[in-house]
Amino acid sequence: MPRNSSAWSAWNFLGTSSRVFSVTYWLNQIQKIESVRPFLVTLNPPCVPDHVLLKWNTSLPVPSVAAAKAYLQLDQIQGKRGIWFCGVYNGHGFHEDGLKSGKAAAQGLLGKKCDVLLNPKKMSPSWTEAGARLLVIRFFNQYVSIGNLILVEEGGSVFSFGKACDKCCVKSVIQVHDPLFYWKLQ
Repeated sequence: MPRNSSAWSAWNFLGTSSRVFSVTYWLNQIQKIESVRPFLVTLNPPCVPDHVLLKWNTSLPVPSVAAAKAYLQLDQIQGKRGIWFCGVYNGHGFHEDGLKSGKAAAQGLLGKKCDVLLNPKKMSPSWTEAGARLLVIRFFNQYVSIGNLILVEEGGSVFSFGKACDKCCVKSVIQVHDPLFYWKLQ
C-alpha cells in the first residue's frame, strides 16, 4: 500500500517492468468494514508483508444454479444446532465476502459483537531505552533456565526466554507498554 493512506484505493495494483505484479484489496473500503485497523488481502506479494494474520492457498467457488439456490436458502439453516456456515460462497466469491461471513459466524457463535483488536504502533525506544532493553534481553537469555518468560511489547514484538518442560511448566507473560519498563528492571 502507498505510504500516504490518502492515496489508497479499494484495489491497489503494483507492477514491474519484468511483468511481475501484485494486487492488494482494501477490504474495509470494499465491504464497508468499520475498523481502525486496515484489512488487506494481497495476491502475489513481492515480499512478505508485516503483521500477517493468516496465509493459505485456496481456489474460488464455481458458480452454478445449485450453488445460487443453496445460497438463497442459507438463512433458513444458519446457526441451527450451533452450526454456522462461512466462506467466500456466502457472497459473490470474493475475499471480503469470506471475511464478512466469518465475522458474522463468530458473532453468532459467541452471542456478542466481535470487535477487531487494535494493533498499536510498535514502541520506538530512544537509543538509551534500546540499550536498556538489550541488556535486559541478554540477562533473561542467560539466566532464565527453568520455565518460560515471555515479554510482549505494545505493537507486537515478542521476546521469549527459557522454555516450559515436563519438570516445570511455569509460564509467565509480561505486557510491556512503555520502554521505561526496561530501565526499571535495572
